Amino acid sequence: MRRAAAIALFVGLIAASAASAGPLSLYSTVKGDFEGFAGDVSKSLPFASTMGLNWSSAYIGKLPNFGVGLSAGIAMVPTTSIAALASQLGATSLASDLERYQHLGLPLPAALAELRVGGLVLPFDLGFKVGFIPGAAKLSAFLPHGMSVSYLLVGVEARYQLVNEGFWIPQVSVGLGYNHYQGGLVIPTGSGSVTVASLPDGSSLVFTDPDINFNWSSNSVDATIEVSKTLFYLLTPYLGAGLSLGWSSAGGGLSSPVSWNGPGAAQIDQYFTNLTNNAFTISAASTNLVPRLYGGFSVNLFVVRVDLTGMYNLSDGLLGATLGTRLQL
Repeated sequence: MRRAAAIALFVGLIAASAASAGPLSLYSTVKGDFEGFAGDVSKSLPFASTMGLNWSSAYIGKLPNFGVGLSAGIAMVPTTSIAALASQLGATSLASDLERYQHLGLPLPAALAELRVGGLVLPFDLGFKVGFIPGAAKLSAFLPHGMSVSYLLVGVEARYQLVNEGFWIPQVSVGLGYNHYQGGLVIPTGSGSVTVASLPDGSSLVFTDPDINFNWSSNSVDATIEVSKTLFYLLTPYLGAGLSLGWSSAGGGLSSPVSWNGPGAAQIDQYFTNLTNNAFTISAASTNLVPRLYGGFSVNLFVVRVDLTGMYNLSDGLLGATLGTRLQL
C-alpha cells in the first residue's frame, strides 16, 4: 500500500508537470541521486548477502558431524549519492555525518543464526542461515544521525571436499549457494520544509522535515572455493574466493507530512491523485557479477569455535567483516 501510494504520487507529479508546465523542483534535482544510489548499491547487495556461513573449516565432514551457531557482521555500501542528496535537501548536519564514511562506506549490520550438517556417502556438507530485523531499528553503534535499518537475509550453501586435509596438506572445498537479501534504511534529514513541486500560479507542494527512505532487494547465486588448515588443534586459518551473480533492485524516496500552498490548493485533485503522506519513489533493477575475497581464522576450544572473517568486494573496493561462535561436533 505504501509503495503503491508513492508510485501513484510520482505519476501524479509527472502529470501535473505536463498539465501546468510547472517545474518539479525537487524531483528534477534529486532524481539522479536516487538513481545513483540504486546503481551503486546494486554492486554491494550480492556481496552483503554473503555474510554468514563463513566458517573456518573448508569442510566439516559427513554425518553425524554438524555445527550450529550465531554470527554478526557488517558490509559497507557507498555513500556518495546519499551525501549528495542530503546536501541538496539542505540537511547539512546529515551531510557532515556522512563525510566520515566517504572512503570506507556506510556499514549495514546483520545478525544471523547458522547451521551446517555433514552429507551422506559423498564428502559434502550443507549450510543454512537466516537473519532479520523485523522493523526499523536504530543501531547507533553502526549508523549515524538517527538512521534506522531493517533487513531479511536467508541463504543455503552446499560445499564439496576436493582435497582431504593431511599433515602438510590443506583442506580444499568448492561451494555453491543461493542468497536472498532485502532491507531498508530510513534517514531523518532535519532539513525543515522542502518544496517538491511548484506551479506557474505560485502554488507549491511542500514536505515538512522529510525522511529519506532507501530500499533494496537482491537474489544471488554464489560460487566459492576455500582452503583451510588446522594448526596444533587450536587455530584454523582459511582463505577463500567467491563469485556472486546477483539480480537486484534498489531505490528510494521521501516521506513526510505534506501541504499544498497557494491558489492551486483548491484544484489539487486536478493535479494529484491518491496524495498521501508519501513522496515519489525512484528505483532501478540491475544484474551484476560480483567477485570477492574472504578469509580469517577460527579459535578452536574443544567443541566451541570462534570465527573472525574479513571480506573484500573486488567490484567496488569496499569491505565487510563477520564474527561468529558455534558449537561444532
